[in-house]
Amino acid sequence: MRHLLAVGVVLALAGSIACSDTSPAAPTAPPESATSAVPPAPIPGAAAGASISGTVAAPGTLSAGYGAFTGTLLIQVVGSDVSSLVSANGSFELKGVPAGEVVLRISGGGLDVTLLAGSVGSGESVRIVIVVGGAVPVINSDSRVNAGQKKELEGTIQAKQPPARLVVNNQIVEVAAGSTSIKHGSALLTYEDLAVGQRVHVRGTISVAAGTTALVADVIEVQQASPPSAEVVVRGKIASLAEGSCDARNLAFTVTPSSGPVRMIRTNEATGFSAPCALLKVGTEVEVKGTEPAGAGAVLAAKIYFDPPTVSVSGIVAAVTAGSCGGKNLEFDVAATGITAATTRVTTNASTVFSSSCSEVVVNARVAVEGEALPGSNTITATKVTVKEVPSAPISFVGIVSSVKSGSCGSAGVLFEATVAAINGGTTKRVQTDAGTVFAPSCGDVKEGAKVLVDGQTRGTSDVVFATKVTVTLPAPASVSFTATVAQIAGGSCDAKDLVFNATVVGIVAATKRVQTSGDTLFATPCSEVKVGAKVYVEGGIPAGGDTVFASKVKVTQAAGPMSVAGTISGLSSVAACPLVTFAVTAQAVTPTSVSVQTQASTVFSPGCSALKNGDVVKVEGTTQGNTLVATAVKK
Repeated sequence: MRHLLAVGVVLALAGSIACSDTSPAAPTAPPESATSAVPPAPIPGAAAGASISGTVAAPGTLSAGYGAFTGTLLIQVVGSDVSSLVSANGSFELKGVPAGEVVLRISGGGLDVTLLAGSVGSGESVRIVIVVGGAVPVINSDSRVNAGQKKELEGTIQAKQPPARLVVNNQIVEVAAGSTSIKHGSALLTYEDLAVGQRVHVRGTISVAAGTTALVADVIEVQQASPPSAEVVVRGKIASLAEGSCDARNLAFTVTPSSGPVRMIRTNEATGFSAPCALLKVGTEVEVKGTEPAGAGAVLAAKIYFDPPTVSVSGIVAAVTAGSCGGKNLEFDVAATGITAATTRVTTNASTVFSSSCSEVVVNARVAVEGEALPGSNTITATKVTVKEVPSAPISFVGIVSSVKSGSCGSAGVLFEATVAAINGGTTKRVQTDAGTVFAPSCGDVKEGAKVLVDGQTRGTSDVVFATKVTVTLPAPASVSFTATVAQIAGGSCDAKDLVFNATVVGIVAATKRVQTSGDTLFATPCSEVKVGAKVYVEGGIPAGGDTVFASKVKVTQAAGPMSVAGTISGLSSVAACPLVTFAVTAQAVTPTSVSVQTQASTVFSPGCSALKNGDVVKVEGTTQGNTLVATAVKK
């Protein structure tokens, strides 16, 4: 950057400048409009030499330009007739400046100053920024380019000026026929192949002719073969199918947007469609995304979005012609009956939605199909298949439940398999129940080994029997009666008539039986007398393979009173609370029986309360209170 002080300064009022002998002649042309961005034409001067261009600005307002002053400014090369008016944006250009030391004079609008611009050579291009502050003008910036200098330039082509000139990043580029190499990668191009908007890299030599600085290109490398185009989105209805075809990938059609003119759309092999291209027709609502190359007069579609027209058919499945549900490519014919019977071919794929199971699409099933069909085609590509009615055949058989596969009785949706000996020498039937299936005596009786009578129906080609009724034949329970001591109240209550208790039977080997009562149980003594420690007489039955006695009669023969139990301590509370502690005693017999024990202040411990610990084998004596044995003595 150069800062040159003025070598001569003459300040005078605007009126005295008009009368001065040294004042320049009044300019004959007004300054350019403030909106003009093109430097004003210089006052005619020498046709050869250097060129000096730049900007005049006030301090701190380099972008303000001539707006910082009043009147008209004129810049002259002292000692020559080369001059230029300063435009409204502060720019100027001096062409044909003689070689040597240059002194510039700036005058007009109350200003008359001179400053040294330094030495220039013939063919040299100089660009400066002059800052005028008070009486001292300064050259703030000085950039010089000499003729013959090598230069590289990269940027976007802003304009093409015939016969062979480009403007790249505000720099004039001359294209020399026969000597400038133009290429894109390995492909050779011509000047005609270049387009505004392309990005290029230029290597060449600076040339100054008639005061104009240009870069004479040796090589122009096109970095982008086609100028970038902004994405265009067109929404509207297809007004006409103009030409081309989907098969040739060169379709052309017009779209009428909701606002604006009709737009021409073209496709090529790269165009994508949200649905088959062949489904496009006049009136279809589309959204087109693409670009509009300069001069093409049409949008080149990258993607076309549209909802294809939906067709539907209802009728009876006349034939299953090909494919499979497993392959998700089922193909079948639907016969629709109306004024004239018609048959439609239906194809499915992985996207097809079935209202129930695909396997229910069988001959004579009644279906409704929704999908897409090409114009003039009798084939529907199904998006949805609703099976409204499946042909069925009644079936009834007796079998043994071999396994319960899934489901629960709570929802009544149980799937089980039953082995049937009487069908073809033995086979297995899969049975599906639902909320409408009737069970006798109950759904919970459907267990492995149970004998069942199944009434239901088959549907289509499915191997599943859809049961309407399942009757379970339960084996007669084995009768049993015994006298025992109540060891534990396990659940239920007398009020709910579902009391469950464990009773210890003393015989050759001590054993514990689980007793289940119900509303059918006869209590010979009040149910409330069934307590821990009471002796009871029980009559009932045990189902085959079961371990619970379903009581038909219960009688308390001796009320709960003194009780003695021997076994292992578990769940002992902290001995810090001695003598008031709680624990459970598990008596080891055929079936373990656990009794809750509570000690008290009068309980006699041997050897002592604090010596107790979980795992100790003890004998406890006491009296029963509800389900608890209140200990009078605890002995290890």
